[in-house]
Amino acid sequence: TTKLKVNRSLHQKHRDLLSILFSDNNGVSKPNKDGGYYIKTNLYKLAKAMGYGSGKKKNSKYKISSATPLIEKFLNDLQSTLIIVEDDRFKYTYQLIGETLFDKHNQYDKEVKNYIVKIPPLTAKYHIFNWGVQIPKEINREIVAIPNKLSKLKALISFILSNKALKNGISFNSVCDKLDILDSPNKSRFKRQIRENQKLLNKFKIKYDEDRKIFYYDNIKKINFEKALNSKEIGEEIKLKEIGDYKILIGEKIRFLTPMDKILVTIISVKIKDEKYIVIGEDEKGYEIEFPYTKEKIIELIQTIKDKKLGLKEIDILKRDFLNRPFKQNIQNSMGGIEEAIFEILDFKPTDDEKKFIAVIKYPNGTINESTSPVDRELLLRLNWV
Repeated sequence: TTKLKVNRSLHQKHRDLLSILFSDNNGVSKPNKDGGYYIKTNLYKLAKAMGYGSGKKKNSKYKISSATPLIEKFLNDLQSTLIIVEDDRFKYTYQLIGETLFDKHNQYDKEVKNYIVKIPPLTAKYHIFNWGVQIPKEINREIVAIPNKLSKLKALISFILSNKALKNGISFNSVCDKLDILDSPNKSRFKRQIRENQKLLNKFKIKYDEDRKIFYYDNIKKINFEKALNSKEIGEEIKLKEIGDYKILIGEKIRFLTPMDKILVTIISVKIKDEKYIVIGEDEKGYEIEFPYTKEKIIELIQTIKDKKLGLKEIDILKRDFLNRPFKQNIQNSMGGIEEAIFEILDFKPTDDEKKFIAVIKYPNGTINESTSPVDRELLLRLNWV
């Protein structure tokens, strides 16, 4: 079972603003390569969409101009809100929304108060997981316009519209559990609110059977439901992110050694299977082949591809990875016994083989000598590095 938690309490106004931010904005940017994107908006537009300064909203004591600092505060609250997604296999914490950026020209445009809200890549995926539904802005505005005194009814409508209709409906107790209405006095008040506002519920195609204590509802055609990510997919995405920019592998042509021969493979995807990282490639005949990697080995493969794209030579890579790093090795001491000593590589010199080099080594007594035979990456990786 996947559990969702938040690090702070949010009231209905925060929820209203969040829904308006996604459904009623000045546009969103195209997703970046990592999946993140930006929402373009401004404080005036957000305040107006939430009903501030509207004559129809009787309980609104703010004009739009004086409500913008309040909207700014709500945005900051949402930015500092952390969502914890957890099940038996993984736990991940992420921001509800990313940082908010002011107008890029003046940093802060006092007239328009333009904002750009960043939605980080993993957060974007979890928003899909949590909110696999698209509610049109006109319907969302109607929900947001419900008075504050009916906040629980507003939460009920938002919850029901965000879920596909069930043939047998949803029980009153299930709804109360979802909305954290737990004690009897609050449940009684909630029932009375439902009874007195059935006309409002009908507007959203929601009916409450008081005898059976069940909510029945029909899906509104304008609301689109998307397939949400499941916890397994989320766990895999987290593990893939841990190894860095794995997408750099896609499209790379690599020769793999098999028991039969060396084959040229074009990498088409990477996935997780039984705690292994599986590189999936397509050979020259179009057949798919899977190659299992440990976490360490696939990180090394990713780095190799990055180095290749940067045009680094093997000697440059070895100098980056191994110079001035001490390693341990056994030597014979003056008493004739064996003891562990510290060595250090100071430089590499090229040989006729572009994959092998002469290492310049600093010995425990301070003397500096060249290795008696060429070394390569595989040999260096086997050393006992400190």
